[in-house]
Amino acid sequence: MKNRGPLPPTYFLASIIAMVGLHFLLPGMKLLRFPWNLLGVAPFAIGASSPSQQSGRSSNTRRR
Repeated sequence: MKNRGPLPPTYFLASIIAMVGLHFLLPGMKLLRFPWNLLGVAPFAIGASSPSQQSGRSSNTRRR
């Protein structure tokens, strides 16, 4: 098996470490204030509910 580089969980862990580090290095920096930072809730809710709705509809079978 070839070594193809880091796996996705490695990127996830690195991004969490970077977020925590930036939170402590630049604590006062906020790009969006209170009412505007809630704009991401609707797309997140749609994306989070979409796979659960679609999983029962697919009837993919692998044929040889």
